[in-house]
Amino acid sequence: MVSDMGNYKTAEARSRGRSAKKKAAPITPRKATAKSRLAMSSTKADQAKAKAKAKATSQHKKDKKPRFHKQILIIMSAVFLVFDLAMLGIWGLQRPEAMVPPSADPATLISKQLITSDLDHNISLVGYDTTLSFANLQGLTIIPDLSLLQPIENNLYKKAAASGGSDLLYDEMIVWRIISFNSTWVEFLNDGARNVYSSVETASTAEAKVAQLGRDSRIYLTRLSFGEIGHIDQTYYIIVQADYTLFNGEQADVHTDIFVYQLIPKGNTMLIEDFQQFIQLA
Repeated sequence: MVSDMGNYKTAEARSRGRSAKKKAAPITPRKATAKSRLAMSSTKADQAKAKAKAKATSQHKKDKKPRFHKQILIIMSAVFLVFDLAMLGIWGLQRPEAMVPPSADPATLISKQLITSDLDHNISLVGYDTTLSFANLQGLTIIPDLSLLQPIENNLYKKAAASGGSDLLYDEMIVWRIISFNSTWVEFLNDGARNVYSSVETASTAEAKVAQLGRDSRIYLTRLSFGEIGHIDQTYYIIVQADYTLFNGEQADVHTDIFVYQLIPKGNTMLIEDFQQFIQLA
């Protein structure tokens, strides 16, 4: 029995050894058949195509994104350009003209108006007097508030309409109008000419006063002297001294009167709206 048992153990050990050898033996892979090789090859080709497609899609997205951004930038640049041009146009239309100071030399200002017109033939002498100031006048009522009166700073009324033309300047227009008014006033009294009314605003206070100024008299205008010029908004004032003699029959009255004229711009000229006379018999 002992012997059988030993033989049993020995047989069992041999059996286990054979089993272990079988398990430990390496597995030799089967050779791939033509069919399996075709399937593998197809799979690899599909994978390669898929990778190539994915790469192409990714590259397309990368290429498309910059082009899209470029289009946005072009559109935004165009919008800003149009906006800038529009603003420049508006700014150009609304931009004020460059300031032009009044004439620094009143004598030159006056002589220029005499040269460019034929109005002084009824006036013996035209000049400038520095003592003629609004502040020196007592009883001045034509100016509503003397504290509001300002000297002319920007003398430009209108730019020249054509190349080579002359700009319209406030001080020149005012002086020209006063010379014209006084010259035609002489013709009105001496000859009955009515062109004096072209210097005054229609239906104004000045128009009514002209009819009474030296009525039924003849006049000899010796000298016209210009003084201070000022303005309140678009209403302009100038102080002028007139030396003249009124002849009424055999009577001759010598005057040195002061006039303060109120003028307004109208079209391309100045018109007298009112005036106040300070009568001073010599």
